[in-house]
Amino acid sequence: MSSNLVSRLPLDQLLARLRPLLLVMPGLLKVFAAGVVLINIRGWPFAWHFRIYLLAWSVRLRFLFVRIGLLLKSKEARRKAEDEWLEHLSPVGSNPFEWRRSFKTWAGPDDSDFNLHLSNSSYAKNLDMSRFSGSLSLNPTLYRVGGWVALGATHFKYLREIPMLSVYEMRSSIATWDSKWLYVITRYVTKPKEKDLKKQRTVSPEQAPTPLTTDAPIPNLHTPATPGLVRDPADTPLKRLLAAAELLEEPDDATLHCIAISECCFKIGRITIPPSLVLAVEGFTAPPAITELGKGVKFEPYSHANPPPHWEKVRALRTAHDLRPLQTFMKGGWKKVPEDQRWWDLALKGVEGKRRANLELIDGIHQGMEGAKYVRPILVDGVRRRGSWQ
Repeated sequence: MSSNLVSRLPLDQLLARLRPLLLVMPGLLKVFAAGVVLINIRGWPFAWHFRIYLLAWSVRLRFLFVRIGLLLKSKEARRKAEDEWLEHLSPVGSNPFEWRRSFKTWAGPDDSDFNLHLSNSSYAKNLDMSRFSGSLSLNPTLYRVGGWVALGATHFKYLREIPMLSVYEMRSSIATWDSKWLYVITRYVTKPKEKDLKKQRTVSPEQAPTPLTTDAPIPNLHTPATPGLVRDPADTPLKRLLAAAELLEEPDDATLHCIAISECCFKIGRITIPPSLVLAVEGFTAPPAITELGKGVKFEPYSHANPPPHWEKVRALRTAHDLRPLQTFMKGGWKKVPEDQRWWDLALKGVEGKRRANLELIDGIHQGMEGAKYVRPILVDGVRRRGSWQ
């Protein structure tokens, strides 16, 4: 009936009745367009670059404020204060296996797929932010001498999906290193709500959820919450490492969603720097050995106030205003030091056992990826088919 009424109304009367709506529509469209832009702003051109460089700019801006605050000081006092501020960026006295870095973000619509979960590609994209943030904390001096961090590979194990609009955290730690590569493990976690945490603690075995089945009428596009029930993977060192990482509980009862292993190396130009040298230059060291202490002698861990023994050698190479000696040393000057006098290796000697043990587990990454380079498609009857890339 309303459609018949509209058809009988003259055009001028119809426009008059629609005029209030037409006046409001431009404003509503503007609000809708602005909302779409804001929600998806992280996916716009150059947004990734801005987010990455913002992490570095924040450090530079802090240093600028420090320098402004020292303008009225003498030249010597300024240099000393700047050296101390830059030195405190480095984790002096820290055990490399106790280093932790957390990066928080959220699963926005631009990062999610049609299942309303964080897209698999977004795990890698957002790991860039976490990795660079961690790198600024792990090796700030490397960037000051013109160095950079190269990514050789990243390996993911997806355990359970991260729902859209969820706030999640990427927690990174050092797994191990060899003569070229540093391996960093990142754990994607979400913190459960208090009511969910209480419910989780009170669930009985009879109330536990049953494993997912594959007899659904449509393909299951979701990440299974219990991947171990889907298939029994081959027992390889890498699988054992990931399984061990999966079994580790978070200290705050956070839910683990994904584990990523990043394979990184340190470079100045095209020259590769040993990870042990980079770590020692930043002040990383093994904990002080607990030897026979005199009565009443208090054990003190290494720190900025109580630097490790090798720190004097680092200080001789690095200052705020002349990093050329350190740059020359990291470019290849370290090779002239006899092996039994390499202070960077001696500084980390106390954690060598853990490094080797973890390296045996991580070595499965190299074996698997190196072997994958030699896998080729099978030719049918020795004929190269159209579209093949062999």
